[in-house]
Amino acid sequence: MNAEAEPGRRRRRPAVSCALCRRRKLRCNREFPCSNCTKSKTGNAAETCVYDEYYAPNRRHASKPAHGSTRGAAIGPSEDARRLQISAPAQANIPDPKISEVPTAAPAPSASNPSVSPSQEVEMIKNRVLDFNKELFKSTEVHSSRATVEKITSDISGTFYIQSESRGMSSDHQAITCSVVHKGRVFGQSHWFSSGMLLFRDILDLIEPHVTQIPHVISTIQRCKALAKVIKTCRTPSWPTPPTSTLPPKPIADELINNYLRTSESIHRVLHIPTFLHHSESLWTSPPDPAFLIQLKLVLAIGAATYDETFSLRPSAVQWVYEAQTYLSHPDSKSLLTIHALKTHLLLLLAREAAGVNEGMNWVSAGTLLRTAVYMGLHRDPANLMNTGTLLTTEMHRRLWNSILELCLQSSLTSGGPPLFSLSDFDTQPPSNFDDNQLTSTTTNQPQPFTVPTQSSTAIALRRTLTARLAIVKFLNDLSSPTSYAEALRLDSALRAAYTLLPALPTTTSIHIELIMHTYLSALHVPFFPLSLQARDQTYAFTRTVVIDTSLQIWYAVNPPPSTSSPPSRPTPSPSSSPPASSSPPPSLPLLTKNTSTPLRTAAMQSLLLIALSLHSQLLSLSRSPSPTPSTLGTPPLRRDLLAALDAAQPWQLSCLEAGETNMKGYLLLGMLCAHIGGLRSGLDKAERTRRILTAVENAGVVCLEVFERIVAGLDGGVGEAGGPGMQGAEEDWDSFTPDSLFDFGFGDPMIWGFEGPGYDGGLQEPVFY
Repeated sequence: MNAEAEPGRRRRRPAVSCALCRRRKLRCNREFPCSNCTKSKTGNAAETCVYDEYYAPNRRHASKPAHGSTRGAAIGPSEDARRLQISAPAQANIPDPKISEVPTAAPAPSASNPSVSPSQEVEMIKNRVLDFNKELFKSTEVHSSRATVEKITSDISGTFYIQSESRGMSSDHQAITCSVVHKGRVFGQSHWFSSGMLLFRDILDLIEPHVTQIPHVISTIQRCKALAKVIKTCRTPSWPTPPTSTLPPKPIADELINNYLRTSESIHRVLHIPTFLHHSESLWTSPPDPAFLIQLKLVLAIGAATYDETFSLRPSAVQWVYEAQTYLSHPDSKSLLTIHALKTHLLLLLAREAAGVNEGMNWVSAGTLLRTAVYMGLHRDPANLMNTGTLLTTEMHRRLWNSILELCLQSSLTSGGPPLFSLSDFDTQPPSNFDDNQLTSTTTNQPQPFTVPTQSSTAIALRRTLTARLAIVKFLNDLSSPTSYAEALRLDSALRAAYTLLPALPTTTSIHIELIMHTYLSALHVPFFPLSLQARDQTYAFTRTVVIDTSLQIWYAVNPPPSTSSPPSRPTPSPSSSPPASSSPPPSLPLLTKNTSTPLRTAAMQSLLLIALSLHSQLLSLSRSPSPTPSTLGTPPLRRDLLAALDAAQPWQLSCLEAGETNMKGYLLLGMLCAHIGGLRSGLDKAERTRRILTAVENAGVVCLEVFERIVAGLDGGVGEAGGPGMQGAEEDWDSFTPDSLFDFGFGDPMIWGFEGPGYDGGLQEPVFY
C-alpha cells in the first residue's frame, strides 16, 4: 500500500515550504517572506507567509519580523490560544505600547474553521493579546504605582524588606508599612515588626559601626547564647516521645487543673467540666484511658504556667506537650477525626503557647485544626444537620467551633497572617448561656439570660465581637484591603459599638475582654501611628491618642502598678490619657504573661515598643527644634506614665528570663531603647548616645549571663559543672555565634521572646509541629 495513501499517516519529513506555497504547489525559496508571497497581490507578505514552528526561515531585508519574536513561524490557532492562556498570566513585564504597530505572523488555517482566512485569524489573536496586555497594564499600574519596597541590610540584624503602600490614601501623605519580609517569612501589619522596625533602624544606625570595637561584649553575648542552648537542650525530650502514665502527685495535679479552669477554659471552652473532673478523679483509682491521659496532661501543662512565679514545672510541661504531639502524629488520620481528638488538638495548641514549644507556628497549625473541624462538620450548626443529638452534644459542638474560630483569629493577629476564613464559611450558632451542670440536667434546658454570668459568659461575649474583630484582621493582613484611614476609623467605631453592647460582666471576665479589645484596637491603629507622630499633621491625632492609651491599658493589665483601686474604663471614642487605676487583675494574668509565650506576651512587648516609639519621636522633635539647649532638653514635657512604663520594662523582661525564658533579645532590646531615650532626654550628642547604648548592651549581657548560669547550675545531671552533659557541646558551638548575628532580632521567629524559635533546634532534631 502506498504510504502516502494511508489515512492519518504523518509526514516523515518536516515541511520547509511556507503554507501558501504548499497549497499552491509552488517552489518556495524558504525565506521570510518568500519570493512567491512577496510577488502575490493577496495582502501583506509578512502576514500570509507562514512556516511551521519547527522551521526557522532566513530573514529578508524587505520585511521585519514581529517584535520580540525568535522565530518567523506561527503555530496553529488552537495551539496558539493554548500557549497564550498558559504563558500570558506569567508575564510580569508591562506590555510594549507599540505592539499594535508591529506585524505578527499568522497561524495556519484551522481545519475546524476553514472559512477563516490566515490574516483574519492572526488579527483575532493579535487583538486578544492586546486586550490582555491592556488589562495587565491597568492591574500592574493600580497595585504598584504607589507601593515601594525598601531593603535594609545590617551586619547586626540581617536583611529586611519593608513594603510600604499609600493605596487608598491621598498622595501628600507618606506611605505606611504593610509588611516586613525577613528570612523568608512575611509579617503583616498586625505583627509587631511593623512598629518595631522604626525603632530598630535608628538604634542600628548608631551602633553598627562600633560593634567590632567591643570584643568583650561579643564574647559575653556568645556565652549567653551557648548557655541558653544548653538550657533548651536539657528541657527538650527526644523525638518521638511515646506517652507514659507518669503524673505529678494528686494534690499538685488538682491545683494545676484548677489553674487551667480558672484561666484558659474560661476563655476557650473545650471541656465539659463535670465530665472531665469525673474522669480525672477515677484515673487515680483505675487504669487510665490513654486518650484521656493525653488530654489531662495538656490541661496540666497549661495549668503549670501559673503554678508559681518561676514556672518550675516547665520541663514537665514541655514533656507533656511532646507526648501529645507524638500521639496526634499517628499516620492513621481517620482515627483522629473524633470530637475527643479535636479537643486534644485544640488543647495542644494552647499548651504549646503555655510551655513555649514552637508556638510561632500556631497560625499554621490553627489552619489545620480549622479544616479538620470543617471536615467533621462543625461549621454546620447541629440544627441544620440530620442528627442534632442531645443538649450536651449540641452545646459542645458550638463551643468547640467557637473556640477554634477564636484561636484562628488570635493567631492571625499575632502572626500577621490573614485569618483565612469568613462569616460565610459557617452557620454554627454561638454557644448558649449555660453552666456546664445544666447541660446534663433533665429539668433545665433553657439557657440563662446573657446578663446572668455563667461558665460560658466570656466565650459568648467574645463571639458577639467576632464580626468586628475579624473585619479588623482582614483589613490589616488581607492583600485586597485598601490602606484607608477612613476605613480604619469605621472599624474602630464598629468594635467600640460591639463592646458597648455587652452587658456588665464579672470583674475577671471584664478584664480579660477589655484586654483583648485593647489589643485589637491597638493593632488597627498601629499602621497609622508613625504618621500621627508628625508634629505638623493632626489628621491622625485620634490614632496617637488611641495607641498610647491602649498600650498603657495593656501594660498595666499584665503588669499592674502597686496601688490599684477602681476598674479600668471601657474603650471609648475619647480614651483617657491617664493609666488605668483598675481593680487588681487576677493573679494568673501577670503570671500568664511573664511565664508563657501566649499572645499576651506579644501584646505586652508591643505596647512597650509603642510607648518607646512615642517618647522617641517626641524627643527627636525637641532635639531638632531651633537652638536646643541641654536645659530645655533635660526636662521635656514628657508624660510621667509613659516614662514609668518604660522604666519598668527591663525589670519585667528580666523576670521573664528568671522564669525560664531562654531568649535574651527582649531584655537586650529594651535596655538599648532605655539608653537611647535617656540620652535624648539628657540632650546628649550622637557620639555620647552611642556610647550609652553600647554600655547598655554590655550590662545586659552581664545580667543575662548571671541568670543563665544560675539556671544551668540548677539543672539535673551536673550540667552546670565544667564538662558536664550538654556543656561540652555548648563549648564546641561557641565559635558558630559570629558577630554578624549578635543582635539578630529575626533569628528564627522574631515574634517569639520565650525561646529561639523554629529553625533553632538546640542541637536536637526537634519536630516542626503542624
